[in-house]
Amino acid sequence: MAHPIPPAETVQHAAAILAALADAAAQGMSGQPTAHWSVRYLPGVLPGAPPQRDRPCYLVATDHNPGPAAPHLIRSGSRGGPNSRATRPTLAPQHAQYIAAMDPTTGHALARLLTTLAATDPTSPAMTDALTLAHQILNT
Repeated sequence: MAHPIPPAETVQHAAAILAALADAAAQGMSGQPTAHWSVRYLPGVLPGAPPQRDRPCYLVATDHNPGPAAPHLIRSGSRGGPNSRATRPTLAPQHAQYIAAMDPTTGHALARLLTTLAATDPTSPAMTDALTLAHQILNT
C-alpha cells in the first residue's frame, strides 16, 4: 500500500518547483534580466491613459530598459511572403495585466510563503490554501 505524501512535503516540493520556474523566467533568451514585467499598449495609447479593454497589448520585461525597446516576453508573428510583416506579440489587456502581476518576483515571494506555510499545522486553513496552490503548481 502506497503511503500518502505528507502535506508539508507536497507544499515544499511545489515551492521548490515554483522557485525554479521563477529563476528561469527571470532571464530572457539572450540572458537579459526579466524579473519584472509590465503591460504596454500598442501605438495610439498614451502612457498613463486609463486601462484599455478594447485594444491589444503586450508584455515586456522592465528590469533595466522600461522604454519602447524593453524586451518582449511573448513572441508571435508571421513571415509569410516578401510583403508580409511580423506582427507584435499581443494579449488581451486583462490577461497581460494578470501575467504581469505574476512576474518572477511574485513567484519567488509565493515560493517563500509556501515554504513558511509548510511548517504550519497540517489541519489549518493556511495549510489547506497552501496545498491547493501546491497542487496547482504540481498539476495534480
